[in-house]
Amino acid sequence: MTGNTKFDGILDKIDMMIEQGNTEESQSLLEQIYRVKPVGVKWFVSNAKLMFKKLDENPDNEEGIRNIIDFLKGKCSLDYMYEGTEEYVSFMLKLYKRNNNLNDYNRLKYEFDRMCGVQEEPEGFESEFEHKECGTRGLESGDFCIDSRDGLKKLCDYLYICHEDFATSLFVELYKRNYNEVLGYEDLKVFNIFPLLLSGGKVILLCDESDNESQLLYRLMEIGLRCLGVLPEFVYLNSSESGERDYSSLKEYVYNEEEYNIVISKGFTIDEICVHQDYKRHCERLTRCEKDYLEDKLHVGRVGGYLKYIDTMYGVNSRKCIEGNSVSANNVKNNNIKYSFVIPARNNNVTLRHTLMTCLKIHRNDYEIVVSDNSDVENDEIKKLCEELTENVQNCREVCNNTSGRIKYIKTTYNFPLARSFEFAILNSTGEFIIPLGADDGVFPWILDVLDNALDKHPEEDLFQWGFAGYQWPGVSQNHELKNIFNVPHIYEGKEVSYTYKDSSEVLRQALESPDKMYDMPTLYMTSGFRRRYLETMYEKTGRLWGGVNQDISTGMLNLCIYDRYVHINETLSIVGQSSSSIGCQNLKVSQKAKKEFHLWDNNMMMGQSCPGYIERMIPDVGGEVIYLYISLLYGISLGVVDEDFIKSVDWSNAFSFIIRQMDISDDEFFRKLNTLRLGAFKLTEGDIEWFDNLCSRYISPGVAEDKADYNGYDNGDSCAGSYDEVMRKDGFTVNAVEHGIRNVEEAVDFCVSYLREAKEYV
Repeated sequence: MTGNTKFDGILDKIDMMIEQGNTEESQSLLEQIYRVKPVGVKWFVSNAKLMFKKLDENPDNEEGIRNIIDFLKGKCSLDYMYEGTEEYVSFMLKLYKRNNNLNDYNRLKYEFDRMCGVQEEPEGFESEFEHKECGTRGLESGDFCIDSRDGLKKLCDYLYICHEDFATSLFVELYKRNYNEVLGYEDLKVFNIFPLLLSGGKVILLCDESDNESQLLYRLMEIGLRCLGVLPEFVYLNSSESGERDYSSLKEYVYNEEEYNIVISKGFTIDEICVHQDYKRHCERLTRCEKDYLEDKLHVGRVGGYLKYIDTMYGVNSRKCIEGNSVSANNVKNNNIKYSFVIPARNNNVTLRHTLMTCLKIHRNDYEIVVSDNSDVENDEIKKLCEELTENVQNCREVCNNTSGRIKYIKTTYNFPLARSFEFAILNSTGEFIIPLGADDGVFPWILDVLDNALDKHPEEDLFQWGFAGYQWPGVSQNHELKNIFNVPHIYEGKEVSYTYKDSSEVLRQALESPDKMYDMPTLYMTSGFRRRYLETMYEKTGRLWGGVNQDISTGMLNLCIYDRYVHINETLSIVGQSSSSIGCQNLKVSQKAKKEFHLWDNNMMMGQSCPGYIERMIPDVGGEVIYLYISLLYGISLGVVDEDFIKSVDWSNAFSFIIRQMDISDDEFFRKLNTLRLGAFKLTEGDIEWFDNLCSRYISPGVAEDKADYNGYDNGDSCAGSYDEVMRKDGFTVNAVEHGIRNVEEAVDFCVSYLREAKEYV
């Protein structure tokens, strides 16, 4: 099932009605069809035609055309040809031409031609580009003279049209520096990597010696880099006697742990280096693959020292941090710190306040709270919050000898994705045991007392997991059945705690067979923590620390593959919060309103984004927690901690059945995502796709679906109950939090403590 073709005949008639000017009846019919989910590509094209027809009264309305383009964008994936693709592209081209947007017109046309197997240069550029010689003199003598404003602009246009996005961004940067003007290219998607080019080790232009056609582009890159103050080195690949490419010329750069090196080469070359048996631990891709058929474009990778790479981003000495020799914000090492709570935060000071208070109510002086503030530059609310709470704690110490821990506030050096913000916080911690939390989670006041005992009894173990309570903040209406729920399976009574060794291979097997068990993995987030020496083990086995498409699930997967077992503490020590700013909450079903908030952590200007290589891309990221489990398995394979043959042992029909069922059929981009997923299934099973189509027929049933309530943000009201029964036991409970006066995670912790005191079980 690649598209909802149920209404194709009716939509053809509606298209004719639109052409005849019958817009009112057309709109009424389209609105009725839209209620039947999922909505196919053809409906969006027909609706765009209706919007276009209504502009006839004002043909010069550029804003109106722009709105139609925005409406239609993202509704079709150009991975391969399926129902509606040709009509979609044809109408998008018409809109770009009407809007006089020739760059995006030519870019889309080039992409569509490449998808169809056409290898021609963009219209109007062939003769102007091909005759240039491979060198500075030839380039500067014609239309692409980079010393000329018009020539440099034309070069940027050409590279953008050809989907040479990294090359485009490089010359756009040069144009900005030379002429103090930013060239805007709508679909240019390159992460912020220029600081890495300018402050790292060597920059390598990696060329295939036999690839004569690309020599001019590499020379262009050399000139552009030199103009930006970077002196690149050329390294050439040869072919071995068997015909395979020989990467031995890279060896001296790959194995140099004292510096990291940036490699610029074609996308498929970067991928080959990253899966090379001898190199995979020392390499990673830094720019994202757009389409497999565009992997002959230039991309960027990192080879060499990972620790030096993150040193550049974080401004720390990572080696010392791993060994526990990091210092506090005022450059003083805290030798008495046993525990570190690490909390990455971004523009969410409201929930963070209560998370911090749950930590500060632990009356011990051997812990710290590291807050990694990744907020927008102009947002200093988290900094103010940490200063306020630090002052309050200090005053409390002086008045009543309260010995709460201290808050260590650190501002990220760049705009980071979530995994990097975690990594940054961890490397700025000093404790011997690290407890990662989200900015809407909480901990119970007995957590460190229980951990003391667990660590003493299991001195050889690195990973510790524990039980948790679940709390849904007010205003979250994802999972309506659990609205306002506060579920505490067991409350610590001060008695001796029991422990269980979890077998990693068994946990992995169960998670892959039934993804609802994926959070039994030691994800090192909210419900588990680790000794500092774990960082050394992770680095030794994988060549990096935090990463992957989803930092907690990826970490959990790697832990199962590296460690034979881990300790589960049979006690409830933390509260997993779900608020409107939770990434996990948003990923349950990324619907229309949720995507507006997803920018909290997803931004092309972020530094250090995780860019999947070829193996991970076999399962495309279409959102949802389940899919991250299987992508993380491929991530483990790409790093060499899982054997590649393991792919063949996975029941992919079972896996994709869970993935498809978690997809939201009311999502306007449903069929784009589904067809991208179909291509991934084709790769995983080497061409067998019938099973995937059968799954779609089984689990995707078109039907009327009303608009669903979505995230309302954080508020203090909304006492509507979910569809669960309240249960009150001596050792635990399930309640509607709002009806019991619980409006945040801090009050949730206070409620538990009061509940125990009333039961005279805990003082």
